[in-house]
Amino acid sequence: MSFATQAPTCLSCARGRRNPKPQISPLRFWALFGRKDQNCQKINTYRTKIASPVLTVPILPPPILTGPILQFCREYIRLSIISAHQLSQLNRDGYSPLHLASANAHLEIVQFMLEFVKQNFAVVEVCMKKDRDGKTALHSAMVSGKIEVIDLLFVNYPDAANEVTFHQETVLHLAVKHHQHEALKFLIDQKLGSSVEGLLNVGDREGNTILHLATANRQFQTVEYLVKL
Repeated sequence: MSFATQAPTCLSCARGRRNPKPQISPLRFWALFGRKDQNCQKINTYRTKIASPVLTVPILPPPILTGPILQFCREYIRLSIISAHQLSQLNRDGYSPLHLASANAHLEIVQFMLEFVKQNFAVVEVCMKKDRDGKTALHSAMVSGKIEVIDLLFVNYPDAANEVTFHQETVLHLAVKHHQHEALKFLIDQKLGSSVEGLLNVGDREGNTILHLATANRQFQTVEYLVKL
């Protein structure tokens, strides 16, 4: 199935439509799109139009959040979230705000969310929350491959790197499957330490290690790197 989105519109923009789409939380909008829709003024009236059920987290080009846009996002989170527990809640498609922000490589939003949960002693709950595929936010970040986001999530809760998805995929499996060679090297060379040996030999649900996957996908640079470890 395909995934299609339409620029979110406010209630006034949607007048005349017979069946307006249900609202989505502005927090989830920020996590997913990382920007404010220039055509709408009220943050609590954003909507999306989804043509078919979402099968995976949509990966969007990460915009640069600066100045009033980033401040707007921070203020919304600060004023509207009652507890850090809300950041671990999954939407109807099976993703939390932190999953969406991580998958879409929105560094500033991920950083602010993690600061919020640390202040509220909810790092484990939020960072270890799994989406509908069994991915933590760190797994989602490996799909997009943004080193800064991966580093931030790992530093805040490194144990997430030892988790596997419902398909028995490690963070390293996802890096190889999504051709994120630099992200793979970053975790192995700089973050995983002594635990890397165990992860290198873990098989997914089909029994494939990351070397098997890299070889099957003809990722010669990754294969050469792995055999030298």
